[in-house]
Amino acid sequence: MSDTQQLLQLQNFETKTRFEWMNMPVTYASLVNGTATYASELEKGIAQARAGLGKDHPVRIGTEICAEVDQWHEEWSPIDNTLLIGRFGWATAEQTQRALTAASAAFTLWSKVDVAERIDILRRTADRLERDRFVLAGQIVLEAGKTPAEALAEADEAPVFLRLYCDEFERTNGFRTEMPADADNESNVSVMRPYGVWAVISPLNFPLALATGPSAAALVTGNTVVVKPSPAGQLAATVLRDALIAEGLPPNALTVLTGGAEVGAAITSSPLLGGVTFTGSYAVGSAIATALAPHSKPVVAEMGGKNPTIVGASADLDAAAEGIARSAFGYSGQKCSACSRVFVHESVYDELKKKLVERTEAMTVGDPSTEAVSVGPVINAAAGERFTAAVDEIVGAGGVVLAGGTVISEAPYDRGTYVRPTVVEAPSDARAWRDELFLPIVAIKSVSTLEDAIRQANDSDYGLTAGIFTKDEAEIAEFLDAIESSVVYVNRRSGSTTGAWPGRQPISGWKHSGNTGRGTAGPHYLQQYLREQSRTVISED
Repeated sequence: MSDTQQLLQLQNFETKTRFEWMNMPVTYASLVNGTATYASELEKGIAQARAGLGKDHPVRIGTEICAEVDQWHEEWSPIDNTLLIGRFGWATAEQTQRALTAASAAFTLWSKVDVAERIDILRRTADRLERDRFVLAGQIVLEAGKTPAEALAEADEAPVFLRLYCDEFERTNGFRTEMPADADNESNVSVMRPYGVWAVISPLNFPLALATGPSAAALVTGNTVVVKPSPAGQLAATVLRDALIAEGLPPNALTVLTGGAEVGAAITSSPLLGGVTFTGSYAVGSAIATALAPHSKPVVAEMGGKNPTIVGASADLDAAAEGIARSAFGYSGQKCSACSRVFVHESVYDELKKKLVERTEAMTVGDPSTEAVSVGPVINAAAGERFTAAVDEIVGAGGVVLAGGTVISEAPYDRGTYVRPTVVEAPSDARAWRDELFLPIVAIKSVSTLEDAIRQANDSDYGLTAGIFTKDEAEIAEFLDAIESSVVYVNRRSGSTTGAWPGRQPISGWKHSGNTGRGTAGPHYLQQYLREQSRTVISED
């Protein structure tokens, strides 16, 4: 039996027939149910992806391959820092301006393309991505360090975004609304028009899905797009670009500009820019929104989280321990929706703590591309240093490490940054309760009442996701009414705070977690990429 097959069996995946599974996407929540059928395809996909690594990716503006490259950026795999993902040409200020100018010119044409044709291109791209799902999953494993199961879910999420936004724009007739008239010869209509060049600044943790989703929303509504990916997610963005162009997207309708913060700043400060979607930290997202506010340009900022789970006295503690562990340690805690705070009723605190620690200690850490592991590496050495500093700070302040807390440094794991999933009891004023650490660290404490648990859960600058485990219907109602989070889960064993899926759970972010109140992949999302125009026409007799 191969290591990948062992991995999928170790995670208690339920085996289903190929017909049943091959006709539905793998979601983050469905990972608890099964993907064992995919083991051989995933192995082949990882091998094929590995064979395609190490190439040069120069700056590309439309059909032009820019020969002049001032700086090449070598992107290395978090799994193995000797595995070169590729060399990416980082755009200069002049190339960035040229790309924006080309995107602005392309907008004039793309926005006039018939909606049905735009939708057809995006749906064909979704079909292409779906056909390539196992190779895409392999690329995500190697570039992001995800387990094959998590990577396959992300590979399946990308085409879902494309299809969902096409369906929504089609269903709403582009949000065109006939309005009442004051005379027989008067016609009033409200239409929604695109802004122009839309920037998508995508993150490292969902390099394909969160480049695809905002790009799909901008393109279907008639905008052109400039994608600036994280330096740790550049390959995924270029793959998306190539798939769109292969299915008929005009080359300048979507440009990928690889580079550092300077490129991002050049994009967001350009007068040619129409709007921005940013996924990342609150500090950067709020800075972008502040910079664009005087110019009245829209910013869709999807930012961090400090996500709580509450465990009531009547909870199924096995389900709670599993749901917390999945959300705290999936992708090594490097999700904005990761569970990082747990409030447990005092009557079941010791038992829940024991179950959570046992489950955490049973999780295996290692190379997800070759080994049967539950958790892969953190993204880079800097994340490892932050992990060590966070644990040291907790212990130094009088906290206790209940599980994990160490970096795995022995060979062969010295070629990546591997840390053990960590459960702590921390003082109430510790950063573990306040700051988004973006690491596999979860803090737990006991509470005497649900009211106190909700009060402490809400005592955060963030409001992204939250969960509760309880069998008490009154507690469920109180939680749903009082919790200050944009996505909430009740008794969700597959993930107490993680696992939102396009078309299922719109995720907007309250407080510092978001700035629009309209959830990604929800019924109100697409309108953010459009502006209203009222048209009155008087017909001549």
